[in-house]
Amino acid sequence: MREALGDGYTEALRGAYKNVPDSADFVMFWWDKAAELTRTGKAKRFGFITTNSLKQTFNRKVLQHHMAQKKPISLAFAIPDHPWVDSADGAAVRSQ
Repeated sequence: MREALGDGYTEALRGAYKNVPDSADFVMFWWDKAAELTRTGKAKRFGFITTNSLKQTFNRKVLQHHMAQKKPISLAFAIPDHPWVDSADGAAVRSQ
């Protein structure tokens, strides 16, 4: 993330999102924001297409934070292993 976005942006993002560990994937910052909006009633639901690293410890902490609150959120639908694209030039999103 630091290499792609630079030091300033990375530090500002990490400073603004205290619930997201430094080791978490970039998508987890947006997951945290969407979860917060949903928990506080500013959104009804949200959805993301992400990698299977969502279930790994460094990302799961973000989910657990929102699932353990007084007004918790829950996962309603998840596909654990689905190909992203069929072409040779596509993202390697399918788990092995």
